Amino acid sequence: MKYIPLILLIFCCCKPAMNRNEIKREIEKLLEIQERTYGTKVAEELKEFAATCSDSMVYIGGDNGGPPVASKEVYVHDLADGYITRPYDRFYRFYDNMVIVSSKHQGMKILAGDTLRLNSRTTKIFVKEGSEWKMAYFTYAPLPIVYFKTTMANPRALTDYIGAYEIEPGVIDSITVLDGRLYSNVAGGGKEEMKALNDSTFIGDGYFGKVFFPRDKSGKVTHYTFEWTDGQRINFPRVR
Repeated sequence: MKYIPLILLIFCCCKPAMNRNEIKREIEKLLEIQERTYGTKVAEELKEFAATCSDSMVYIGGDNGGPPVASKEVYVHDLADGYITRPYDRFYRFYDNMVIVSSKHQGMKILAGDTLRLNSRTTKIFVKEGSEWKMAYFTYAPLPIVYFKTTMANPRALTDYIGAYEIEPGVIDSITVLDGRLYSNVAGGGKEEMKALNDSTFIGDGYFGKVFFPRDKSGKVTHYTFEWTDGQRINFPRVR
């Protein structure tokens, strides 16, 4: 049997277990600051918000798959363009020097001058830096995910949808057709296929709703409509 120094044995036996309730209270204080100072433009409040984040904080995801952010100074937006219902149903998972917090909320996104309500799930990861807990990662995703059965649209119908549609001032979605398939290209970000549910209704990768092209009395397509899974609709006008 190997000899174990008495002082080391005492240290190992007396090492206090992680107090999860205490850690949870500490993290809830950080979450309270983040919710209170969300979306602020006041320098003092921005500084308070940044103090809850790690220098290595990374933000990924969001309703539009925003780019990673590796600086806490950049991280000022929390959930889309604002809260409607603040986070609820929080769930904590504890690990060594790391805590994952998941919650639901309802936020809002401003599109084409209209408000879209987003039911979303948020995931935040907190790590211990020295004696303090800091948020090191954040992501959120709209809920629920809805799956549709796709088909092939009538190629003759697709040509009527070709054009430019205004998403918001200065942001254009160019709708094109290639090999009998409809494609969306928002602000030059690359073509994405819009898969047909029928001759006038489509979905795309990452969609949580559907797009359809209604016609006016003369049969002309003057806009396209985005319909969220709960029935909310936003119209995007055809500008050319």
